[in-house]
Amino acid sequence: MRLLFPLLLYCCSVQAAADLSQLRYLTEEYPPYNFSSEQGQVSGFTIDILHLVWREMAVEPQPIEILPWARGYYLLANRDNVVLFSTARTDARAPLFQWACSLGTLELNLYAFKQTAPRLTRLDDAKRLVVVAVREDVGEQLLLSHGFNPALLVRTSSLEQAVRVLSSGRADLLSSNRLTLVSTLKRQGYEPGMMAPLLEVSHKPLCFAFSTGIPAQLVSDFQAVLNRVLSSEEGRRLRQKYFDEETLLSVP
Repeated sequence: MRLLFPLLLYCCSVQAAADLSQLRYLTEEYPPYNFSSEQGQVSGFTIDILHLVWREMAVEPQPIEILPWARGYYLLANRDNVVLFSTARTDARAPLFQWACSLGTLELNLYAFKQTAPRLTRLDDAKRLVVVAVREDVGEQLLLSHGFNPALLVRTSSLEQAVRVLSSGRADLLSSNRLTLVSTLKRQGYEPGMMAPLLEVSHKPLCFAFSTGIPAQLVSDFQAVLNRVLSSEEGRRLRQKYFDEETLLSVP
């Protein structure tokens, strides 16, 4: 009887590893959380955290696909075996998927280049302007939930494209997460200080989103290991590596 409990733990661990290896892991270009490195590899804070979770759960490293956000979100909603990250957990999205949180906080703001920034004092002031956002991203969805006119939203497949739309003058404002925008501007050769945060839209946790067809116990096991990884010394070192320098563009 003494061997029964360790044996059950081992069997559960083996089963969890087998189940996690059957999932499809999807992400997007969303630095510093997840992005393509210059060597063509998938990198970022969330990627490194995921590898630590796999290691703790005895899962061999799995393929990670980088897709346009709208495509990844569609697959999450319409397939039974998808994990999409880093995904903002909003009130509207919460009942649609299963979640393992939190990788950090999405600080969603409206931005403009300083030389062309309009004067805004409240969110309603921005509703008369053209705003660019990534298609199906939380930056678009939350604006719509706040009553922004869909006809005044320019939708792109990536934040890099959204920055180009703003710099070309085809939009007045850009909706984005602060940390991701800072990293994206640097990668595109812009000085982040050229852009100003004008209004805060929302704060939401960033998470792993799981298809509803994935066993709930597997998601719960993943969450428990994620908690341990995030609070570990390795997790703290990863936060310092990816986030310590990303301190610009905060709304006053």
